[in-house]
Amino acid sequence: MKLHHYAMVHKYISLLQETDSLCILTYVIPALSLTAKQIDELNICWNSVVRKVFGYHKWESVNAVSLGLGRLNVEHLIVLRKVSFTDICYMIVIPFCVMCF
Repeated sequence: MKLHHYAMVHKYISLLQETDSLCILTYVIPALSLTAKQIDELNICWNSVVRKVFGYHKWESVNAVSLGLGRLNVEHLIVLRKVSFTDICYMIVIPFCVMCF
């Protein structure tokens, strides 16, 4: 195999790690009350991960890469997770309360 093949395999492994770490990061988000500064710091951290995976420098924006891959930034992921969590709570809690009362 040629060297570029190994580089592609490395990128796929990095993307897999990125996907797994994002799931772990966003798992507890609905239960937390984060300040705007904390959300910005998480977004900066996540952008650093994307930069590392795709070989960007610190001064280069990764917004186009994320959007091109169909991914949301951390701020939007947090909102999405909180809305999903709230929907699940309403789907479970309200029918349970109606049955009990």
